[in-house]
Amino acid sequence: MSELNLQDKFLIPFFRESLGYQEVKANTITNSLIIEEDLQAFISTTELNQKSYEALLKKYSSNAQQLLSELIELIQERIASSRNMALFINANKSVTLQGIKLHLFYPDDSVIHDSSLFAQNIFSVVQELPYKYHYQGEQIFSFRPDICLFVNGIYLGY
Repeated sequence: MSELNLQDKFLIPFFRESLGYQEVKANTITNSLIIEEDLQAFISTTELNQKSYEALLKKYSSNAQQLLSELIELIQERIASSRNMALFINANKSVTLQGIKLHLFYPDDSVIHDSSLFAQNIFSVVQELPYKYHYQGEQIFSFRPDICLFVNGIYLGY
């Protein structure tokens, strides 16, 4: 059995059907390792974020793209100061942008909400995501992990 056959026939269906992940195509992922559509959907439509997002959108004069760009920049700064993505997510379940709190991840088993908030997280899986690391304008290395995982549009691991 080939590696791609294993991924396509067994692993990806397991992520989709058993774990509830959505499959995303590699060409939709930005260089910042963010699925912008997932992040946008999570911050603008989920229960604890919707009102905050609307308030933030007013501060950005209804420019959703600028809001998203600044949020991604903030996320990237926080990721850069974290040792790994699990620590980043644990320490940054929410962030403050322009004085307004946005949740980046809803944990499970909340005292108030039980598991209803956790169910609003968006889990995504991507096959063969090309990654190129550049430093001072020069490509240092590149690779294509077989499977990459994202939560609410934010890279989690491979």
